[in-house]
Amino acid sequence: MSHKLSTITNTFFWTVALVLVTTATSVSAQQTASQRSYQQARRVLDDGVQAMGGLEALRSVKDFTLKEKGKVYARYQSPTPQLPYTVGTSEETLTVDNDRGLLFDDAKAANGGFNNWVTTIINGSEGHTLDMWSRTDTPIVNPSINNFRGLIRRMPVFVLLEALDRAATLRYVGEDSLGGKKQKVISVIRPDNQLLSLFFDAKSNLLSRYEYLYADPMAGDSVIAQSYPAYRAVGDGFAKRGRGRTERPGTNRRTGSPARDRPRAKQASERWCGRPPTCAGQAQVQPRPVPC
Repeated sequence: MSHKLSTITNTFFWTVALVLVTTATSVSAQQTASQRSYQQARRVLDDGVQAMGGLEALRSVKDFTLKEKGKVYARYQSPTPQLPYTVGTSEETLTVDNDRGLLFDDAKAANGGFNNWVTTIINGSEGHTLDMWSRTDTPIVNPSINNFRGLIRRMPVFVLLEALDRAATLRYVGEDSLGGKKQKVISVIRPDNQLLSLFFDAKSNLLSRYEYLYADPMAGDSVIAQSYPAYRAVGDGFAKRGRGRTERPGTNRRTGSPARDRPRAKQASERWCGRPPTCAGQAQVQPRPVPC
């Protein structure tokens, strides 16, 4: 009786093991919806990288200067809460050197009676925020150029590289249209866990736009987007960003294109009490013309 029970038990275990192995083999041979979505999204992203000049070319971009000029809208600070909002002007120069951890950002804005001029300088572990009107210097605690990722993403090359670094989170969303042009849309989760949707022109494969959803306190579910409506070809097979546009509910800020001239960090900082802060002289980065 005991021998018979042992034989039955062994046969049962072998049967269960065989079923488990067969099931595992079937699952591995059959792709899931997540796998198919990832693979489709990865193809779209890889095509976008190739359209911009290829991965090696994109990774060679270490520093850049971006000059922007456009309009700002006084949301919640206009005379009335209804549209249209009061419109002001904005001008900004951003220089980043990723390898050396250097950043120079000079931002001016005038709107609704406010006139702001703030310069930010980061040199490795040292950083300063300069109020150019009040002539004050506020040291930055734990400064890092990573705190300016929102500005850096205005350059499409870094949006693509960041998506590649987060490739495991890529998913295919579907098709859409921008300005009458067909788009392939994928999603990726940024390092800060924000879900980002990337739009690629179906014909050129170039990045057209990225956007993310958020809960606006007045408008409800809304979209913040950065658009890249135009590119032009430059040397070494690069596709360089033309004019861009940052969009928020009730706003539409037009921005400029990457600049080729060096920023005048020293001259700007010398207007601060007639002398630059400690790191200002070292923040004079000589950016080379780069594709974006």
